[in-house]
Amino acid sequence: MNGFQIATDDRNFASEAVQPIDGLEPHVPPLQPAAGDKARAGKYFESGTEHYANCQYGPAIADFDRAIGHDPQNAGAHNSRGLAHYANGDLRRAIADFDEALRLDPQIADAYYNRGSALSDRGRHERAIADFDRALAIDPSLHLAANRKWLAEENLAAQSPQTQQNPPKQKKGWFGLGGR
Repeated sequence: MNGFQIATDDRNFASEAVQPIDGLEPHVPPLQPAAGDKARAGKYFESGTEHYANCQYGPAIADFDRAIGHDPQNAGAHNSRGLAHYANGDLRRAIADFDEALRLDPQIADAYYNRGSALSDRGRHERAIADFDRALAIDPSLHLAANRKWLAEENLAAQSPQTQQNPPKQKKGWFGLGGR
């Protein structure tokens, strides 16, 4: 029991403000878990990772929130929560989490790749290309970054005023409609 009771009327609607129960000290749980418990943060991180792997993005976000509450400096938890937001379609929150992960540890190639992907999906191709370049500078074996960079460059070129005035001719051939 938390030390409070609600006075109700004959229809079970609250009729008065919340009143303390005599003899019990009120207990209000903290809104955020106490920071500094890295072991607990690790358990929430593992659980969030499992939820994410099972495409359960809401529970993953909740677990990553708890992990960050216990260890706010955990760049990996911010990056992972960003991935869950990204998969859930919330690009704004995803980018904010990738930003925080990179503020905490600017050497996470995956966070640059992830932020670049989210920026590209929002049509911010120039910034995305810069992030893909940073990811590749840190980890040249991150081939996905090279692929997404190429795609962002193609999308950026398609947005340029000259391309809009003189659109490229459709390539026909083996993969196109015109046959060989």
